[in-house]
Amino acid sequence: MKTILLPLLALGSMATLTAAPVSYLVTVDTSSIGTSTLGYIEFQFNQANASTSLAATANVTDFNSSGFTFDDSLDAVLGGVTGSLSAPPLAFDNTVGGTNLFDEGVTTFGTGFSFVVTLDGAALGTTSTDGSQFFVFLLARNYSSLAGATDTGVGGVTINGDTTITPNPVTGLSTVTTYTAPVGGAAPEPSAFVLFGMGGAMLGMWRRRRVVRE
Repeated sequence: MKTILLPLLALGSMATLTAAPVSYLVTVDTSSIGTSTLGYIEFQFNQANASTSLAATANVTDFNSSGFTFDDSLDAVLGGVTGSLSAPPLAFDNTVGGTNLFDEGVTTFGTGFSFVVTLDGAALGTTSTDGSQFFVFLLARNYSSLAGATDTGVGGVTINGDTTITPNPVTGLSTVTTYTAPVGGAAPEPSAFVLFGMGGAMLGMWRRRRVVRE
Protein backbone atom coordinates (compact mmCIF):
# COMPACT_ATOMS: atom_id res chain seq x y z
CA MET A 1 0.00 0.00 0.00
CA LYS A 2 2.83 2.41 0.86
CA THR A 3 4.47 1.71 -2.49
CA ILE A 4 1.45 2.80 -4.54
CA LEU A 5 0.98 5.93 -2.44
CA LEU A 6 4.43 7.26 -3.33
CA PRO A 7 3.75 7.90 -7.05
CA LEU A 8 0.29 9.25 -6.25
CA LEU A 9 1.67 11.68 -3.68
CA ALA A 10 4.40 12.76 -6.07
CA LEU A 11 1.82 13.37 -8.77
CA GLY A 12 -0.31 15.38 -6.37
CA SER A 13 2.58 17.59 -5.31
CA MET A 14 3.49 18.36 -8.94
CA ALA A 15 -0.15 19.22 -9.70
CA THR A 16 -0.11 21.76 -6.87
CA LEU A 17 2.89 23.53 -8.40
CA THR A 18 1.19 23.67 -11.81
CA ALA A 19 -2.31 24.78 -10.82
CA ALA A 20 -4.77 25.02 -13.69
CA PRO A 21 -5.72 28.44 -15.06
CA VAL A 22 -8.82 30.07 -13.52
CA SER A 23 -11.29 32.20 -15.47
CA TYR A 24 -13.81 34.83 -14.36
CA LEU A 25 -16.65 36.54 -16.21
CA VAL A 26 -16.72 40.27 -15.47
CA THR A 27 -19.80 42.35 -16.37
CA VAL A 28 -19.85 46.15 -16.00
CA ASP A 29 -22.88 48.49 -16.06
CA THR A 30 -22.01 51.82 -17.70
CA SER A 31 -25.54 53.20 -18.10
CA SER A 32 -24.92 55.96 -15.53
CA ILE A 33 -22.03 57.54 -17.46
CA GLY A 34 -23.87 59.09 -20.38
CA THR A 35 -23.31 58.47 -24.08
CA SER A 36 -21.77 61.90 -24.79
CA THR A 37 -18.79 61.25 -22.46
CA LEU A 38 -15.35 60.65 -23.98
CA GLY A 39 -12.85 58.45 -22.19
CA TYR A 40 -11.22 55.07 -21.77
CA ILE A 41 -11.75 51.56 -20.52
CA GLU A 42 -8.52 50.80 -18.67
CA PHE A 43 -7.29 47.33 -17.68
CA GLN A 44 -4.44 46.85 -15.19
CA PHE A 45 -2.65 43.77 -13.85
CA ASN A 46 0.13 44.46 -11.36
CA GLN A 47 2.11 42.80 -8.59
CA ALA A 48 1.44 43.98 -5.05
CA ASN A 49 5.19 43.80 -4.38
CA ALA A 50 7.88 43.26 -7.01
CA SER A 51 10.09 41.43 -4.47
CA THR A 52 7.52 39.06 -2.97
CA SER A 53 4.78 38.53 -5.60
CA LEU A 54 5.12 35.52 -7.90
CA ALA A 55 4.78 35.45 -11.68
CA ALA A 56 1.30 35.41 -13.20
CA THR A 57 -0.50 36.28 -16.40
CA ALA A 58 -3.98 37.66 -17.08
CA ASN A 59 -5.60 37.19 -20.50
CA VAL A 60 -8.72 39.15 -21.47
CA THR A 61 -10.96 37.48 -24.06
CA ASP A 62 -14.61 37.34 -25.14
CA PHE A 63 -15.08 41.11 -24.86
CA ASN A 64 -18.63 42.24 -25.68
CA SER A 65 -20.23 45.66 -25.37
CA SER A 66 -23.62 47.28 -25.88
CA GLY A 67 -23.87 50.70 -27.54
CA PHE A 68 -20.15 51.52 -27.39
CA THR A 69 -18.07 53.28 -30.05
CA PHE A 70 -14.31 52.77 -29.86
CA ASP A 71 -11.37 54.70 -31.31
CA ASP A 72 -8.32 52.44 -31.48
CA SER A 73 -6.11 55.41 -32.42
CA LEU A 74 -6.47 56.55 -28.81
CA ASP A 75 -5.39 53.22 -27.31
CA ALA A 76 -2.43 53.31 -24.91
CA VAL A 77 -0.16 50.53 -23.63
CA LEU A 78 2.26 50.52 -20.71
CA GLY A 79 4.45 47.71 -19.36
CA GLY A 80 4.00 44.01 -20.03
CA VAL A 81 0.95 44.04 -22.31
CA THR A 82 0.38 42.49 -25.73
CA GLY A 83 -2.68 42.33 -27.97
CA SER A 84 -5.79 44.49 -27.70
CA LEU A 85 -9.55 44.20 -27.49
CA SER A 86 -9.73 44.20 -31.29
CA ALA A 87 -6.87 41.67 -31.57
CA PRO A 88 -7.35 39.32 -28.58
CA PRO A 89 -6.13 38.01 -26.33
CA LEU A 90 -5.27 41.16 -24.44
CA ALA A 91 -2.46 39.63 -22.40
CA PHE A 92 -0.79 40.96 -19.24
CA ASP A 93 2.50 39.79 -17.68
CA ASN A 94 2.92 40.92 -14.07
CA THR A 95 6.70 40.29 -14.02
CA VAL A 96 7.54 43.34 -16.15
CA GLY A 97 7.35 45.50 -13.03
CA GLY A 98 5.74 48.84 -12.38
CA THR A 99 2.33 49.39 -13.94
CA ASN A 100 1.01 47.13 -16.70
CA LEU A 101 -2.03 48.73 -18.35
CA PHE A 102 -4.05 48.94 -21.54
CA ASP A 103 -6.38 51.86 -22.34
CA GLU A 104 -9.12 51.40 -24.93
CA GLY A 105 -10.27 54.74 -26.38
CA VAL A 106 -14.04 55.28 -26.10
CA THR A 107 -15.95 57.94 -28.05
CA THR A 108 -19.40 56.72 -26.97
CA PHE A 109 -20.13 54.89 -23.74
CA GLY A 110 -23.00 52.46 -24.05
CA THR A 111 -24.97 50.62 -21.40
CA GLY A 112 -22.45 47.96 -20.46
CA PHE A 113 -19.76 45.47 -21.40
CA SER A 114 -18.42 42.07 -20.35
CA PHE A 115 -15.28 40.00 -20.77
CA VAL A 116 -13.52 36.88 -19.51
CA VAL A 117 -10.23 37.20 -17.65
CA THR A 118 -8.10 34.06 -17.29
CA LEU A 119 -5.38 33.93 -14.63
CA ASP A 120 -2.40 31.59 -14.86
CA GLY A 121 1.14 31.16 -13.56
CA ALA A 122 3.20 30.24 -10.51
CA ALA A 123 1.19 32.57 -8.25
CA LEU A 124 -1.78 30.19 -8.51
CA GLY A 125 0.14 27.17 -7.21
CA THR A 126 2.85 28.41 -4.85
CA THR A 127 2.37 30.51 -1.72
CA SER A 128 4.17 33.83 -1.27
CA THR A 129 3.99 36.95 0.87
CA ASP A 130 2.12 39.08 -1.68
CA GLY A 131 -0.06 38.55 -4.73
CA SER A 132 -1.25 40.49 -7.77
CA GLN A 133 -4.33 42.47 -8.72
CA PHE A 134 -6.36 42.78 -11.92
CA PHE A 135 -8.76 45.72 -12.20
CA VAL A 136 -10.79 47.52 -14.86
CA PHE A 137 -11.37 51.28 -14.71
CA LEU A 138 -13.72 53.72 -16.48
CA LEU A 139 -11.84 56.96 -17.10
CA ALA A 140 -12.48 60.36 -18.65
CA ARG A 141 -10.03 61.83 -21.17
CA ASN A 142 -8.21 63.56 -18.30
CA TYR A 143 -7.93 60.11 -16.62
CA SER A 144 -10.26 60.98 -13.75
CA SER A 145 -12.62 58.21 -12.66
CA LEU A 146 -16.05 58.12 -14.29
CA ALA A 147 -17.26 55.33 -11.98
CA GLY A 148 -15.90 53.34 -9.09
CA ALA A 149 -13.04 54.12 -6.74
CA THR A 150 -9.89 55.69 -8.17
CA ASP A 151 -7.69 52.87 -6.81
CA THR A 152 -9.84 49.79 -7.51
CA GLY A 153 -12.04 50.83 -10.42
CA VAL A 154 -15.31 49.09 -11.22
CA GLY A 155 -14.29 45.50 -10.59
CA GLY A 156 -11.52 42.96 -10.77
CA VAL A 157 -9.83 39.91 -9.30
CA THR A 158 -7.05 39.55 -6.72
CA ILE A 159 -4.56 36.68 -6.57
CA ASN A 160 -3.69 36.39 -2.89
CA GLY A 161 -0.31 35.32 -1.52
CA ASP A 162 -1.80 32.03 -0.31
CA THR A 163 -2.83 31.19 -3.93
CA THR A 164 -6.54 31.82 -3.31
CA ILE A 165 -8.38 34.20 -5.64
CA THR A 166 -10.77 36.93 -4.50
CA PRO A 167 -13.35 38.38 -6.93
CA ASN A 168 -13.81 42.14 -6.49
CA PRO A 169 -17.21 43.23 -7.81
CA VAL A 170 -18.56 46.72 -7.13
CA THR A 171 -22.18 46.85 -5.94
CA GLY A 172 -24.42 48.39 -8.57
CA LEU A 173 -21.64 48.55 -11.15
CA SER A 174 -20.23 45.08 -11.77
CA THR A 175 -20.37 41.35 -11.15
CA VAL A 176 -17.43 38.94 -11.10
CA THR A 177 -18.26 35.23 -11.32
CA THR A 178 -16.26 32.08 -12.04
CA TYR A 179 -16.38 31.07 -15.69
CA THR A 180 -16.17 27.65 -17.29
CA ALA A 181 -15.55 27.41 -21.03
CA PRO A 182 -18.36 25.71 -22.99
CA VAL A 183 -18.03 22.02 -23.84
CA GLY A 184 -15.74 21.64 -26.83
CA GLY A 185 -13.73 24.71 -25.84
CA ALA A 186 -10.05 24.90 -25.01
CA ALA A 187 -8.13 21.62 -24.77
CA PRO A 188 -6.43 20.64 -21.49
CA GLU A 189 -3.10 22.30 -20.81
CA PRO A 190 -0.06 20.32 -22.07
CA SER A 191 1.21 20.23 -18.48
CA ALA A 192 -1.87 18.24 -17.50
CA PHE A 193 -1.08 15.55 -20.07
CA VAL A 194 2.52 15.44 -18.82
CA LEU A 195 1.41 14.94 -15.22
CA PHE A 196 -1.09 12.22 -16.08
CA GLY A 197 1.53 10.51 -18.26
CA MET A 198 4.13 10.58 -15.48
CA GLY A 199 1.63 9.28 -12.97
CA GLY A 200 0.57 6.47 -15.30
CA ALA A 201 4.19 5.49 -15.97
CA MET A 202 5.01 5.40 -12.26
CA LEU A 203 1.98 3.24 -11.52
CA GLY A 204 2.94 0.96 -14.41
CA MET A 205 6.43 0.53 -12.98
CA TRP A 206 4.95 -0.34 -9.57
CA ARG A 207 2.66 -2.97 -11.09
CA ARG A 208 5.55 -4.59 -12.99
CA ARG A 209 7.57 -4.74 -9.77
CA ARG A 210 4.63 -6.44 -8.03
CA VAL A 211 4.41 -9.05 -10.78
CA VAL A 212 8.13 -9.83 -10.54
CA ARG A 213 7.96 -10.22 -6.76
CA GLU A 214 4.94 -12.46 -6.89
